[in-house]
Amino acid sequence: MNPKNILPHVICCFLLFLLAIGAAEENQNPHSDDLKIISYNVLYGFNHGKNINDGANWIKEQNPDVVALEELNGFTQHKLESVAKNWGHNYAQILKENGFPVGLTSKEPIETIEKRLHDMHHGYLHCKTAGLNFFVIHLSPFDLARRRIEAGIICAKAKALIEREEPVIVLGDFNAFSPYDQKQLSNKKEFLQRMIAQEQKDEKRRNLDNGKMDFSVLQTFFDAGLIDTYVKTLDDAQDTTASFPSMLVSKSPEEQNKFSRRLDFILLNKKMAQWILKAGVCRDSVLNKISDHYPVMVVLRRNWHKP
Repeated sequence: MNPKNILPHVICCFLLFLLAIGAAEENQNPHSDDLKIISYNVLYGFNHGKNINDGANWIKEQNPDVVALEELNGFTQHKLESVAKNWGHNYAQILKENGFPVGLTSKEPIETIEKRLHDMHHGYLHCKTAGLNFFVIHLSPFDLARRRIEAGIICAKAKALIEREEPVIVLGDFNAFSPYDQKQLSNKKEFLQRMIAQEQKDEKRRNLDNGKMDFSVLQTFFDAGLIDTYVKTLDDAQDTTASFPSMLVSKSPEEQNKFSRRLDFILLNKKMAQWILKAGVCRDSVLNKISDHYPVMVVLRRNWHKP
């Protein structure tokens, strides 16, 4: 064969080889153009430990970059690391190994900044991964006054970072109502009556403010410079989908609707708002077997840190 005819063929093969390598590296590279984040209260360790595999498979299918988990009851640091590998995360951090832990898993290395238990009902976890500060939180489910204190503590930390122009995400189970949902909740008279009855029956439950639903806890976060990522993507801020309760603990769709509300949020500092691609509450039949909460999700453009 004439050498002049061989050269173009060799060059063509070489270029195809380089393209194949590039495609393979892109598939394996955790640094995609988007950053997908999920927060999920998994009900006593994925329905009391009965649905860990279902939960892990669902998370794997979503292919998130970072996952925040609440109610990791029964989990240790080692167990969380092991389970997280099922959805492709080689890095994990848990707040504690007793009670109701929160945790964070990621495709990228995690730097633990603070594990706070003092003055907190469950505590919070402050970590850095994927270039972001994550506060994974689970506020008091029974005491409004305690939630207000917890919100103040977390917001002081978050606000200091925001003022230094560091990116901040606060996510988890807030056990509180958003001012954006006030109109929806005002129509749930039966739900309010149930809350009143619960307080009359149990003196430890104090979730109402003089017999009325409270919206001040989330407002504290908003006043600190954080925004609701879900609401930011909606044309109508009132048009939100509830994250609690799921059908796992509801006798019927009608009952579910009567008592539905948002308790789970992903909040982001205002400067990052322009990088939100989508956000919302995830719902499907599989999730109805795993927890009494539905997961919440946000997708960010990963080049948010570039000028």
